[in-house]
Amino acid sequence: MSKKPDDILIRPPYTKYPHTNQELREIALASDPITGPHYFLNNFFQVQHPTKGKMSYHPYPYQVDLIDTFHNYRYSINLLSRQIGKCLGGDSSWINIRNKQTGKKYELPIRLLYELQSAKVNNMPLPDISKYEK
Repeated sequence: MSKKPDDILIRPPYTKYPHTNQELREIALASDPITGPHYFLNNFFQVQHPTKGKMSYHPYPYQVDLIDTFHNYRYSINLLSRQIGKCLGGDSSWINIRNKQTGKKYELPIRLLYELQSAKVNNMPLPDISKYEK
């Protein structure tokens, strides 16, 4: 029994398949020299989540900048370390901490935690976190 083109995950080489007008329009949009990479990533690119399964990919702002850089500049190098919370930007992610001396508990945006740690390392004034006390 032969499979329909939509049922095949990886198509064999040199096999012709008919395309609809809508598919041809999408190929043209994904091939656009300026907006093509973003169109392709936002409409066709998917990631595998451990519990939610296959999901559409929505890049973070730093990833959009990387895509633009890679697309516009042939010789690009990035220096990105792993597991430093790049995807935990702004005030969208929170962390609970406790002061060991006073026992006070705080719920801080991850951004503010990084500012606090940086201030301690660089002997700078600490940011005010009193409004985040629980």
